[in-house]
Amino acid sequence: MHSDSAAILDFSRAIQLNPQNISAYFNKAISLSLLNNDDSAIFYFNQAIKMKEFGDFILEKKNSDFLELEAQSDVSLSSIKFHRGLSFYSKKSDSLAMEDFKYSLKYGYNKPESQFYIGVILLQTGDNKNGCLYLKDAIQNGNKDAIEYLRRFCN
Repeated sequence: MHSDSAAILDFSRAIQLNPQNISAYFNKAISLSLLNNDDSAIFYFNQAIKMKEFGDFILEKKNSDFLELEAQSDVSLSSIKFHRGLSFYSKKSDSLAMEDFKYSLKYGYNKPESQFYIGVILLQTGDNKNGCLYLKDAIQNGNKDAIEYLRRFCN
């Protein structure tokens, strides 16, 4: 926990030095979510998302051949939205979490986990048919957590 708090301070300093540093906002949000501070995490995920979105234009890089350094410091919009979805899910804001997981799935980010969470949310809302389909897809893509849910809720 101490290291997460220290990381938050480091990322805050990075943001002060460069307010356009998407990676710093993202990593600060991740650290806050690890401390179960989901409201603050969502705030910083939203800041990172705002920098990725330009009006109706959304920057989503896929398989670019940019310098390795740029690739290390850049965070994809689908990654940000997936992790924000985890924070929404933790807060039981299922419809917001669902939007983020569907976005991540659309762009192929963390596909098995996105399918898993979409399936679980659908089960929780009573849509067992579609929830079970997503869980089956999650299992086929390597998510082992979906097996127990499929066994318990899908006949």
